[in-house]
Amino acid sequence: MEPNPQSPVAVLWNLWNGRGLYRRAAGTPVCWVLLLCMTVRLAAVDARLVLDRETIEAGETFGLQVVVDGTQRTLQPALPAIPGVRTRYLGPTSQMESINGQTSMKVVHRFLLKPDATNDVEIPPIPVRVGNLTVSTRPGKVRVLPYEGHEDLVWAKLILDRDEVVVGDSFPVELQLYFQSIRDPSAPRFDLDGFVIGRSSQPTQAVTQRGEQSWSLVIWRFAVTATKPGELEVGPAEIDLTLLLATPGSRRTGSMMDDFFGPPREARRMTVKTLGHKVRAIAPPAVGRPSGFAGAVGRFRMAASVSPKSLTVGDPATVKIRVEGRGGIERLDLAPWPEDPSFRVYPGTNGFVAADALGLVGSKSIESIVVPERPGTLRLAIPPLVYFDPESRRYETATAPDLVLQVKPATNVAALHAAGQGSGGTGASGTNGPTLTGAVPVMEWRLKPGTSPVLGVGWSGTWVAAVATTPWLAWVGIAVVGEFRRRRAARPAPPQRHRWLAESRSLPAPGSGADPTTELAQLSRTVRCWLGWWLDQSPDGISSGVIEEALRPRGLPSEVCDALAEWFGAYESLRFAPGSQADVAEFRRRTEALLARLREEERS
Repeated sequence: MEPNPQSPVAVLWNLWNGRGLYRRAAGTPVCWVLLLCMTVRLAAVDARLVLDRETIEAGETFGLQVVVDGTQRTLQPALPAIPGVRTRYLGPTSQMESINGQTSMKVVHRFLLKPDATNDVEIPPIPVRVGNLTVSTRPGKVRVLPYEGHEDLVWAKLILDRDEVVVGDSFPVELQLYFQSIRDPSAPRFDLDGFVIGRSSQPTQAVTQRGEQSWSLVIWRFAVTATKPGELEVGPAEIDLTLLLATPGSRRTGSMMDDFFGPPREARRMTVKTLGHKVRAIAPPAVGRPSGFAGAVGRFRMAASVSPKSLTVGDPATVKIRVEGRGGIERLDLAPWPEDPSFRVYPGTNGFVAADALGLVGSKSIESIVVPERPGTLRLAIPPLVYFDPESRRYETATAPDLVLQVKPATNVAALHAAGQGSGGTGASGTNGPTLTGAVPVMEWRLKPGTSPVLGVGWSGTWVAAVATTPWLAWVGIAVVGEFRRRRAARPAPPQRHRWLAESRSLPAPGSGADPTTELAQLSRTVRCWLGWWLDQSPDGISSGVIEEALRPRGLPSEVCDALAEWFGAYESLRFAPGSQADVAEFRRRTEALLARLREEERS
């Protein structure tokens, strides 16, 4: 059996079937190393499915991309038949880039799909052939909503995937803006009573066909969490933009300027407003609620580890608890540590890694410092995570197995006790204990005229006193070091917070950024670093949602919280619709005033 001529193995196969020099070259280690490298390269090939939208209206088209990473040569993928969906292949594009000596390549195959029915579109795995290797994408799904007729030149709508939520559960909200020709769209503004906005993804763009007309879209996605039960409403949302309208009768026949730049258009500033969505929010039931429930809603699993596993009494060990799942995982808290006189527990650092753009799926790491108080084989019970599952509508508990620590005594005092067992007798020489026959005592106390004993027979000299006192000095030193370690473990390490506070005080100079966008990001970083110092969490994950979620509950004055809300609104407006240098200068003055007010809170 011969290999596929398109595979890398075919090169060595042809050399081996040759004669003379070629066959000898094929048997060298260099050729087999090349074969291994080429095989590893093929093993790195992967295929993934990318949809430009996950929710459409009936009669609209949507784009599908099959992205093949790790190669630049693939055939057109055979798209499996999807009932009730018409497909069209738009062609491939290939890309190659090299960053820090690492070269990556990929091929993107683009398709256009249009469903003929209102059923949701289930996209099966798409196989892709790369040489002798076949890789497949993951399945996908596109939600199809009933068609809504619109006569306006621009409109927007909110899309929710549910009508009922559980208080504390996070869910996605999508905002789609349809338009023909606009400019300067602002960041969306929401009317949310009973909800808080969490993470948001970067806005994306798409193109769709509605009837005989092509429309452009901008899509925003947000994570929203219900904070109170009742009949609530998400929205409406508002977007400020400039609509560009063609001026009637303005086209000049035979004008070269119109052919190149298009006809003159009228710019009209307007606000686009969506409809609101009714949502029923229910609270986790009080009946059957476990005592350790702290408001976690979702589905989670937990694991724990400790390092080191073998240590001495008084030495600290780091316990890492990892919680994975779907829901409000970034805000969840564990139950208190069980009371155990064998340990002292101190809080450590927390971290969160999101698996999606909205942070609805991810993992949270919780570190604690544990100091054992007694020697032996100790079992450390991990606090459980009690949560409410919104799908099964019942309380669940995620647990991790107990951790086992081998703890040794802080000092070995057995030799000291053995040395004291010989005391109590009197010998002929007048020592404080009997001596062996023929042995010369190391130290001997004898009475002489005077008030204090003196060093007597045996070894004499000042070094004898040093030898005798060394164990005692060592014991005192070990005790001091152990106490120092215990105190250091009890004191949480603050260097990271200090760096955030120092960064919040280093306001960049005006015009230091390469462009207004860079300067805007630098100004935003200073405020987020102060908030990260105040909340003891990473500035990278701080958004406007922390105002209602953390700042007000922790006692930050209302006027400061209101100023922060206005500052976040101004930042989002400039972020999504970058303004002139004057707008950035005005935002800088607002940032400086806000930081001055925050530093007053820092001193208080």
